[in-house]
Amino acid sequence: MRLFSIFKQHPYLILLWVGITWLCSIEHMGMLSWVILPVVLVYACIRYASHLKNDVVRKRAVLLMRLSLVSFTIAMLIQNHHEASAKEYRDMVVSALKEYEKTHGQLPASLDDIPALASDGPRPHHLKYYRDRYGALLYYSSAFSHLNRMKYDFSNQTWKSVSD
Repeated sequence: MRLFSIFKQHPYLILLWVGITWLCSIEHMGMLSWVILPVVLVYACIRYASHLKNDVVRKRAVLLMRLSLVSFTIAMLIQNHHEASAKEYRDMVVSALKEYEKTHGQLPASLDDIPALASDGPRPHHLKYYRDRYGALLYYSSAFSHLNRMKYDFSNQTWKSVSD
């Protein structure tokens, strides 16, 4: 019963945090959580501290803190799921590339040369593959932020972080 009273008393707050949770859980938007959460928590702490005698304002500040932490946790769980899916996809691409190289003696010119990886549109997780006279390059963006890119080192068979 108490849960429904929170929805009745603060529908705007609940809807706002549902929207923020949704926005922060979109792939490549996880960094937004780390921007929003500290600002909101500082604001809620200031509201709480500056209204010690006003019980209603203090309860709203505590509710805001709780909603922020729950929202952050949900968004990070979803971001972790996106990241696991990105890693699964990249590993599948690497194994397909290795199989192609084993069969044909060299890496393909394009991922479209491998039937299982042929695609008309953009690849998931901003995955990019290039092969030129210097060798092959395989990149993908972390699901948390598109600025965090990983590069596959074909000689060491490991993924390395690449900064811009």
